[in-house]
Amino acid sequence: DGTVAIAAAFEIAGTGPFELELANSAGLVIDDTVTIDATTQDGWSAGNPQVVLDGQSYSGPVVDLSSATGVTLKGFRIVDTLDPEPGVQAGPGSTISQNVFGPDVNGAPTDLGTGVLVAGVSNVTVQANRIAGTRTAIQLTGTTTDVSIVGNVLGLDTDGTTSVPNRHGILVGATPTEPNFEVVQVPATTHGLSIQDNVIASSVTGSPHYAGYGMGLY
Repeated sequence: DGTVAIAAAFEIAGTGPFELELANSAGLVIDDTVTIDATTQDGWSAGNPQVVLDGQSYSGPVVDLSSATGVTLKGFRIVDTLDPEPGVQAGPGSTISQNVFGPDVNGAPTDLGTGVLVAGVSNVTVQANRIAGTRTAIQLTGTTTDVSIVGNVLGLDTDGTTSVPNRHGILVGATPTEPNFEVVQVPATTHGLSIQDNVIASSVTGSPHYAGYGMGLY
């Protein structure tokens, strides 16, 4: 049909992890259909990405997929945003998988506003990510259809046992002004939402970043 599949793989020489410095002050903005696969970098394993994107110098999302359709982003470590900016903002048809949001390479939490933001787009898959130490791990806003949130680990370090809580786990709708411990609140503008096999964990005392006193699923 004339469609050309574009894929970006990583073969950086040397011993990782490697931090990429983006020339664009707005972060990494993707405007075409592409698969960006950092699991191809030597040394990658689940929970131990070798390619790091640090968003503390960017005025928007670290990775912005909202202008493209059908982008796959996988295998990165994404740290530090200007709160409340997201690590990744999804676009229509995005697949965001096998990334680590929040903890740095030593497992310490960083300042990350939102892990993944799905804002008014559809057919999005957020799968097998590890998200910890954020204000909100995954947030859906606006009119969304057919969003799948599957197999993510929220609120634990990459070792799977150390608590690094998010303030909110999976938030559907606007950020609440006060935690109210409701289990689920899904606005009528969300259709076809699937949330399966996620681990949502927090500590009793919280952390110096975002204490675990918000909602696991709201």
